[in-house]
Amino acid sequence: MENKTPNRLENEKSLYLRQHIYNLVYWYPWGEEAFELAAAENKPVFLSIGYSSCHWCHVMALECFENQKIADYLNEFFISVKVDREERPDIDRIYMSACQAVTGAGGWPLSVFINHDKKPFYAGTYFPPWVFLQILKNINRLWQKNRESLMTNSEIIIEKIKPTVFNPEKISYTVVEEGYLRLKYYFDREYGGFSREPKFPLPHYIWFLLKHYQCYRKEEALFMARKTLDEMRMGGIYDHVGFGFYRYSTDRQWTVPHFEKMLSDNALLMYVYTEAYRATRNKKYRKTVYEIARYLSSRLKSDAGGFYSAEDADSEGEEGKHYIFSYVDITAALGDKADLFSRYFAVTPKGNFNGRNILRLKKEISSEDKEIIDQCLNLLRRRRAEKVPPLVDNKILVSLNGLAIAAFAYAGKVFGDDGFIKTAEDAARFIDENMIINGKLHARYCEGEVKYPAYADDYASLLFGLIELYQATFSERYLEKAILLNNFFYERFYDIINGGYYFTDCESETVLFRDKEFYDGAAPSANALQVYNLYRLFALTGDIKLYETSEQTLGFFIGEIKKRPLDSLFSLLSVLMRYFGSVDLKIIVPPDFNRAEILAAVNDLDWPFVNTKVETAENARLEIHVCMKGKCSPPITEFRHLPELIKRD
Repeated sequence: MENKTPNRLENEKSLYLRQHIYNLVYWYPWGEEAFELAAAENKPVFLSIGYSSCHWCHVMALECFENQKIADYLNEFFISVKVDREERPDIDRIYMSACQAVTGAGGWPLSVFINHDKKPFYAGTYFPPWVFLQILKNINRLWQKNRESLMTNSEIIIEKIKPTVFNPEKISYTVVEEGYLRLKYYFDREYGGFSREPKFPLPHYIWFLLKHYQCYRKEEALFMARKTLDEMRMGGIYDHVGFGFYRYSTDRQWTVPHFEKMLSDNALLMYVYTEAYRATRNKKYRKTVYEIARYLSSRLKSDAGGFYSAEDADSEGEEGKHYIFSYVDITAALGDKADLFSRYFAVTPKGNFNGRNILRLKKEISSEDKEIIDQCLNLLRRRRAEKVPPLVDNKILVSLNGLAIAAFAYAGKVFGDDGFIKTAEDAARFIDENMIINGKLHARYCEGEVKYPAYADDYASLLFGLIELYQATFSERYLEKAILLNNFFYERFYDIINGGYYFTDCESETVLFRDKEFYDGAAPSANALQVYNLYRLFALTGDIKLYETSEQTLGFFIGEIKKRPLDSLFSLLSVLMRYFGSVDLKIIVPPDFNRAEILAAVNDLDWPFVNTKVETAENARLEIHVCMKGKCSPPITEFRHLPELIKRD
């Protein structure tokens, strides 16, 4: 039954919320209207949290929220609230913790039952319709006849998820080796990755391994990183036709993905494949970087310079339909080239996904066949262009754009590609011109509307991007912006008593309580990324307060990191840098200095962590100051002597 009456989501900009405007369920956006109504009508609140490119969110919407019986029951006995998790990660974080406390697991769609005071008493993820209706009936019965039991359950949940004040501990290198040993233990030697199934890319795992290898030359670390990168790049989790990585693989072999493509995943993977190239000089990693960049620039980059957040898994109501090919499609498109192509990409009449084929490379393409295979991929690109594409979620989020800025800037630096650097600068300019209102950074831009005070991950990611932009351009304005942004971040988010950054601004809405994010998820946590930023900013500025803040933050969390090192690998990257040490360069040059010459010299250094400060002075001659492990060498005047000063013990 089609509903032609819009609900309270009709004025929202979020694509995810707008997808639910005409549901049979009468949705409200998160806000006081919904909670005041729940209090006035003495009803519980059903809170549904998801995002536009989430396949199972679409499934539950179709099965449950377009189900007349379920919708009628929700509309009569509940107030229903929809939240886009990408717009409100603060809400998502709190209630995801509640779900994990209740069920031991999490995911999206996130389905939570709360009272008008926003206190959760039951939670889960996807529910099939017959189960969901029974849950609704059970909760309504308890709400009417035994509400005390629900509120007792709520108190237990809140006690489990409320923030804990940790005792600061001494930062020890042993936690790095513990993380490394855990990675070795969970590593899949046959297919790469660090689990069986489902399998996520987890770029920060690979980043840690690459840096560990660059520090200590353990071949095992490089093997784990390369095996994972190579298997993903050849697998079905990679889009061999349109490029970019899908969200995750449902199987151990990286063959069958969930087909949504996320800016966060692809930006981080672009950065990590660049790092892999820097560690190995293998050209296939360079090729992958350029392909990811092509995808991001063609599908997720706005005309104004900012990057959109994601591309959906579904098109025409079917997951992966845009991306997969039947055997007939391939033979019709490729003609006499189809047999050769099929041998490389495991194409069969039976297919590997609902009778159709997800392309997966069985072996590396030989130099003799490369030209023909490239022709085949171009032909399939044209065939795919005739299909209905998935929707792109046109939210521009600072947290994700910061990662994209860092990825393009770093790739531009390593490959000497000014086009990449310009892409990073365009995105940074978009944020600067559109997402800072009255001096305050905001989290989301969509169709001209700027909304929500920025969160900790917005600040940490943007700082990361600005630092990488400075390292790629040596333009003083990026370092100055980073310093100003860092000061604002500290003033409004930092816990000066205990250490660490709260997830929300001191003046923002507090949902239950202010917490701190320190465990990594699909991307590095805000505190982990910020500690990394602070160590680098200290190296570039010499401001001791930055070092002290990084030490206090890391010390506050180190005890928890020891308990769960695999969930804290980006924090361990900072510990690794802290103990192994960085090479800190101060280069004095005339105003017309040759940036490419400096970048080439820095890129050739055999050291995992390098921070470069460039200062210009009229009539200056080239002067290179090298500091490492607390000691500075006398200045040199030629780059060719630089490697001689940077020696390993």
